[in-house]
Amino acid sequence: MIVTHDTPDCKALAVDFDSLTGVELTTALLRSNNFALAALGVCGVEIPSLGAKFTSPYGRPGGGETAYLLAGEKDGRYLLRCWRSRPDDDPESYSIMLSQLYRDYVSGCLHDVKTGRDNPIRRKVGKVEGAIWIIRLAKEAGFIKLPIVDSQVLEANAPRAARFVYEASELLSRCRLRYKAGNSTFPAARRFLVDWTGGIPESEALSGKRWLVAHGYWRVETVGQQYQEGKAGGMPTLYRFGGSKEVQQVGRAAERKEDTPTREDYPTRPVPDRDEYVGNQDGKLYKYLDNSLEEYKERMKREGAGGESE
Repeated sequence: MIVTHDTPDCKALAVDFDSLTGVELTTALLRSNNFALAALGVCGVEIPSLGAKFTSPYGRPGGGETAYLLAGEKDGRYLLRCWRSRPDDDPESYSIMLSQLYRDYVSGCLHDVKTGRDNPIRRKVGKVEGAIWIIRLAKEAGFIKLPIVDSQVLEANAPRAARFVYEASELLSRCRLRYKAGNSTFPAARRFLVDWTGGIPESEALSGKRWLVAHGYWRVETVGQQYQEGKAGGMPTLYRFGGSKEVQQVGRAAERKEDTPTREDYPTRPVPDRDEYVGNQDGKLYKYLDNSLEEYKERMKREGAGGESE
């Protein structure tokens, strides 16, 4: 896709995003005024022009926070500049990267802020991770296309949580391949996985992850190091998609072990009420997830012939 945008020195350039990869691609996207406007639109913010002020997506109801798009003086990358009043009537300003804005939108954080929920979960996005969020955002906004990954079709009786996590991992792998060709592995750290899958309950994300590994659809490529407080680093474990033979072999082994969900996998608890939120593209899944082991067993009986019941 070729898009014209203004560079930091105000000269208009036509950029072919299809020919770019890596940092060059994400930098070009973040410098594009068309992409900045489209990014806001994806996150539910519509503005008539780049210089227009608008209600901050991070403002609580009645808070009166305002925002605008700002291009950095040095690198020309657009970000969100927000400000709000303080008790001393002196305005307080802060900046939000577009990658952070999109993460907060997908994970449901913006929804929590808008509805006034206490302590919305807002994990800070790092530089490397932020690049992958920008790739996903560019795909959703129609600026780039993603390559196809070599993954296996899930078996018909796979739990819905596993299906949901698997679909999310396919999208993640495609984004990583678009950023760097040949990068066939992907992380699935707990907090990131919850964010990337749309803010689903952590127990659902982890049970889906365990099922995919136990049945060979995910294979561990590189064992990571757990984060330890006071120590630097903490590399995530990297996974790859299992091949057809691996899925068959590991799947048969899992069946011999009678790999059935436990109460830890499907605990009884209220279902989150985000399914009414249109902005959360993944909210519709909540009403389909099993709330208890008993519900799971009943559904498995109904789907015993391989069909799906809604």
